[in-house]
Amino acid sequence: MSREDRAYFAGFFDGEGCVHIERSELGYKLRVIVAQKRLTQLQRLESYYGGRVYTRPGDGASHWQVNGLMAYAFLADIYPWVQEKRDQVELAIEYGYRFGLGRTGGRKRTLEERADQQAMYEQMRALKR
Repeated sequence: MSREDRAYFAGFFDGEGCVHIERSELGYKLRVIVAQKRLTQLQRLESYYGGRVYTRPGDGASHWQVNGLMAYAFLADIYPWVQEKRDQVELAIEYGYRFGLGRTGGRKRTLEERADQQAMYEQMRALKR
C-alpha cells in the first residue's frame, strides 16, 4: 500500500472512524470501526487489513470493523497522518504493545494486568468526551 493510501485512510478514519478498547465478560479487546454509506473505501480497507464490512438492511448504512492484531496494524499504518483522533490512536497502539493482541496461550491475565487494562479502557472512554 502506498504512502498516499495510508495518508488517505488516516483522514478517512479521522472523519468517519472510531477506536475502542472494549470490555466484555471474556476480557478486553481492541476494535476499529469506520462507517459510511458508500462501500468502495470500506471494501478497500477490508482488502488491505482484513476485518469485515457490514451493511444494515433498509437504509444501506455500512461499516468496516476490525479487531485485535489487524486493528493494531491499521492504526500503526495510519498513525503518522492521524490528527483529530491522535491521542486515541496513541493509547490504542500502547495497549496493543503492552498487552499483545492475540490469545494468551491459556494463561490468565494477572490482577495487575487486568487493572492496567481497566485503566486504559477508562482512559479511552475519557478521551471520547
